[in-house]
This record gives sequence, structure tokens and C-alpha cells, in this order.
Amino acid sequence: STFEYRRTIFGEYIDSTCRACGRASETLSHLLSSCKHYATSLYISRHNNALRVLYYHLRHAYGIDKGPTIPWVPAEVESVVERPNVKIYWNYAHSTTRQLTATKPDITLFDVVAKEIFVIEFSIPSERNISRKEEEKRSKYQDLLFELRGQHPGYRVHLVVLIVGCLGSMKDTLMAELEKIPVCRSKAYSLAYCMQKAVLLASMQLLRTHGLSSSAEPRNDESHSCEYGSTKYFALCGFGGILSCGSTHTALVPLDLVKCRIQVNPDKFKNITTGFRITYREDGFKGLGRGWAPTFFGYSLQGLGKFGLYEVFKVLYGNILGEENSFLWRTSLYLAASASAEFFADIALAPMEACKVKMPLFSHFACFERTVEALYKYVVPKKRNECSKGEQLIVTFAAGYIAGIFCAIVSHPADTIVSKLNQDKGSTAVDVAKKLGMRGLWKGLFPRIIMIGTLTAAQWFIYDGVKVWLRLPRPPPPEMPESLKKKLAIKQQ
Repeated sequence: STFEYRRTIFGEYIDSTCRACGRASETLSHLLSSCKHYATSLYISRHNNALRVLYYHLRHAYGIDKGPTIPWVPAEVESVVERPNVKIYWNYAHSTTRQLTATKPDITLFDVVAKEIFVIEFSIPSERNISRKEEEKRSKYQDLLFELRGQHPGYRVHLVVLIVGCLGSMKDTLMAELEKIPVCRSKAYSLAYCMQKAVLLASMQLLRTHGLSSSAEPRNDESHSCEYGSTKYFALCGFGGILSCGSTHTALVPLDLVKCRIQVNPDKFKNITTGFRITYREDGFKGLGRGWAPTFFGYSLQGLGKFGLYEVFKVLYGNILGEENSFLWRTSLYLAASASAEFFADIALAPMEACKVKMPLFSHFACFERTVEALYKYVVPKKRNECSKGEQLIVTFAAGYIAGIFCAIVSHPADTIVSKLNQDKGSTAVDVAKKLGMRGLWKGLFPRIIMIGTLTAAQWFIYDGVKVWLRLPRPPPPEMPESLKKKLAIKQQ
């Protein structure tokens, strides 16, 4: 995936200038055939790798080398080979009686016995320029052909132009050109195949050197639909929060209803099973879903603020703290960002949640972030960027559930007091706490763990799934900045 491909096809907001030469747009055609950065190195190496296939075949065919050379060829090339029956010149500049623009073909073959001279020129252009490059080569060496005919009377002089596209494309004329050389006629197909293979292998190596993967390799740095930290990124994160919170809270309305009844009336609703049975017997299915509409709309608005603004504040506070402090104080940064987002999110929720007080769950963001770090560090046997999307979502769900359990335990006493306050009008929080006692404060913890654990895990799973679906960029895993590493190294000395 080149920069230009990612920009035009996937709509990423990136500079498409070639990262190697910094001049033209980074397209596949540019990288493989016209990038100035590779012109004097990898292009020449690729050209010579493919041309050596023909060169060593000629040496073998004329008896210079005894062993077979196709498809393997040595790396070293002898530029001048002269025998009684043949002369082979590799990249040799011919002396001429007048000044010519082109006197140095790739290979010049003198068949002394047959009195024939073959001027062989090879090129690897982009696929769309194959025909133009062939015409260019034929025109370029006409003067040299005329000069050689004058220098070697009685010899027939032939021009052999061999063109293979940088992605391995070949015209039908390639076989005909190879068959001009008598010793290549029986091996024309094999020679063309081996030259094509050499070009393809070298092109793939060039792309790997440039930092691109072949299509057969998994792409973990997937193309993104927007730039990290952009307005579009924050808006799409907010959309993910709407789907995440609205759907999960609505799905858990029956469990939340039973949980509250256990807290308010523990004598009647002794446990979660009894709570569901009595509620269904008294109110039916409709009773179990009581309050779903305000829950859905209220928590959708809350999710918009909670997730969307969390990303905003995380970037904002990170920029304020700087790179080093953001790493050192990242847990506090996560807490501050989540608390700030929760403040505005609960304002949006309040009109729909007038009968309840929002349970304090902002800490699950910080717990989730650090749990993800711990899972990738100690549990998952490979780095996050090496994991597939499915594997990453599994880690997200596990981290979300762990964070949910933590938050359920931390916030349960306060939630119990709030539920009891709504029943006992005029009582204070201290009065309710004394009346309930330690055991009463923890009543209904198990269904709350199930509810909050499942809720948090499902929210993060849906939210992360939406980010994958919308191709949103992921922030890089927290790593110690190089400047901080140097400071610590100096202190340890």
C-alpha cells in the first residue's frame, strides 16, 4: 500500500510524496521504475540480475563455461571475453570514428564463425511504458549499428531489444527478439521466464526495502479512513460510543431492574434468580423492559460524550503534559481524561436519568487502558501490531471485563446507598450507611459484577469493533520516549 494508494483509494489524510526521493507521488509505478533514490542502486542491481541470465547462457552456449547456468547465475561478470570463435562484451563502450550519443550497449556479441554481431539492450520500465521504451531503444542505437557495419565489413549486425516490465509483463516480441540469436532459439522460453522471475524477485525486494509488504503478507498497519486526532476521528469515536453505550445499557435493562430491587427490597428479592422470577410473575416481559426508551436515548447521548470526549481530552492533556510526562503519568492522564469526559457525558444523560443518579464509572477507562497494556505485555505472546483484528478484539473484551469487575466492586457501596435513598425519603447517606451495615452495603454485588463486567466488556468490544469497521487509526502503544531513556541512562551512570 503506497502513500498515493492509501490517499486515493482509502481516503487517508496523508502526504503522498515519495518517502525515498521526496519529489513525486509515491505510486507503485514510481517506486519500481522512476524513483531517483533507487536509480543508481537497486534499479541497476535488478537490471543486472536479470541480464546475467542471458549473459551466462551465451557463455555456456559458446563453450566458455562448461556447467549449466540456468536458473542460477554467478554474481560476478567478466566484462570482456574473447575466444577464437566468439567475443562477448558486457557494458562495453565501443570506439567510434565519430561522436555518438549511445556507444555502450548492455551486451555486444560477436559470433566470429557466423560473422554476426548482436547488440543487446535490456530495460525494465513501468508496464505502461513498455512499448515506448522499446521504440526508444531501437532509435537510440541506430547510429551504433551503422558504425559497427562500417568497422566490421562482411558482418551482419542485429539489434536485440529485450523489455520486461517492472512487474514482470512481457510483450510477444520478447520471444522473437531472443530467437534472433541462434544459440538462444531453443532456450528462448526458459530464458524469458528466468529473466522475468529475476525482475519480479528484485522488484519485491525493492518494495520490502522501501517499507512496503507484498500482498501475500498480512497488513497490520491497515489503511485508515482519517488522521489520528482529527475532527473526523473524534466524531467517529463519538459515533462508536453511541452504538456502544446505547445498545449495551438497553440490553441490560432487565438485569439492572432486578439488581435495584434486590438492593431496595432484599427481603422480597433475595437473589438474582428470585428477582427475575417475581418480576416476571408480577409484570411479565413488559415489566422486565420497563424504562428501555429513556435508557437507550440517554445512554446513547452519554456514550457520545463519554467515548468521543475521552479521546479529545486524552490528546489535549497529552499535548499539555508533553511526551515524557504523558508516558510517566499516563494512568493519571487516563483518569483525568475519562473524568472530564464523564462530566459532560452525564450532563447529556441527566434529563433521561432523572430517577437515578449516575454510578461513578469513569475509572474504568484508566483501568481498561492499563489492563490492555498488561495483557499485551504478560499474557499475549506477541505485540499488538502483530495480532489479527480478531485477536485484538478478544484482548479488548477481556480487558473490558476485568475493568468492569474492578469498577463494580469500587462503586457498589455508593450505588446501594443511592438506591436506598430513593426509597427512604428524607434520609441522609450516612443514615442509610449505618442502617445497612457493612453486609448490607455489599448486598447484590454478584449481579452487579455480572452486569457491570458484561456491560463494560461489551461496550469496549463494540466500540473497538466500530473503530475497526470504520478503519480508525489506533494510537501507538505507550513507549518510553528516547529523550527519557537518555536521561535515565545518564542517571544510572
